[in-house]
Amino acid sequence: MPVKITFAYVSYLYQSRAADGVLAIRLNEGFIGAPPDVLEALVHVLFSSGGESDDVTVKTCALGDVFVEVVTALETTTAEADDHAAGRCVDLKAVFDRVNATYFSGELDRPSLTWNATITRLKVGHYDLLRDTVMLSVALDEPDVPHSIPDFVMYHELLHKKLGVKLVNGRRYAHIGVFREAERALAHYGEAQAFLQTAARAG
Repeated sequence: MPVKITFAYVSYLYQSRAADGVLAIRLNEGFIGAPPDVLEALVHVLFSSGGESDDVTVKTCALGDVFVEVVTALETTTAEADDHAAGRCVDLKAVFDRVNATYFSGELDRPSLTWNATITRLKVGHYDLLRDTVMLSVALDEPDVPHSIPDFVMYHELLHKKLGVKLVNGRRYAHIGVFREAERALAHYGEAQAFLQTAARAG
């Protein structure tokens, strides 16, 4: 079967799909320029001929500085001019500035900030490590949502940015012990959790 490989602006690391007699493989653009051992490990993983060491090699590369630098450089040159940080009621830039100053001593670089209409009340925020992007659900951009709630979700996602992920036996863990401990340091942590849980049940 012929194989077609493309590098793409995607949030996942890799994907393969057979269609119309062609095996189409899409690789995250961060793998551009990856060393031969990583590309070989990718081939093994994609064709299910690799072992745990190949999976670890691929994911370790994806967590590395070179991978992130490639993604960031390409994103900078192709970024859209549209600004999606300003909602109807809440400006995410203001939320970031407030949270960054209060809990991170103003030391974090501002990621891309956007509202995402596809995130439901069950998932009100997301941090994309590959894109350095924080997305909050438009469910939080409402006049009856206390200001502390977007702050809490922003803080949660910025902790992902600051602490990164831990690689254990080839699997990535984000909500590690130090993360949970830092999360509970937020003012009104219990109230924010209760509000979000109630909103999720209301659906």
